[in-house]
Amino acid sequence: MTKRNLYIAGGVAVLVALAVGYWFTAHLWTAMRVKAEAKRLIVASLPERASAEFQNLKGYGYDVCGEISITNDRGGYTGFQPFYWRRIGGVELKPEVIVGSDFEQLDKRKLESWQDNYDRCMARGY
Repeated sequence: MTKRNLYIAGGVAVLVALAVGYWFTAHLWTAMRVKAEAKRLIVASLPERASAEFQNLKGYGYDVCGEISITNDRGGYTGFQPFYWRRIGGVELKPEVIVGSDFEQLDKRKLESWQDNYDRCMARGY
């Protein structure tokens, strides 16, 4: 291999490393920023003197998913339940399906849609 080819190969390797580093940093920074924004907005939307704990947070694009536990009237936490947050639309807790209700089919479709979004976020998020 000539010296010229070695320089070209080294330059290409540096450019690839810079591109990968930029992509990873930009996506990781966006996810961290969006997660912080989601936590802040979720806590701000809670009733007065309520607080929340978060775990297993993942960000994907401008969506955040994970688990949240909110304080109840007695000051104790309700237990962790899955949530999905969109920058436009706010937080969505896992919808419940009430069997035998007039809206059972609609509730099932909402649950399927929510579950698809949540699973996609958890699988692709970081």
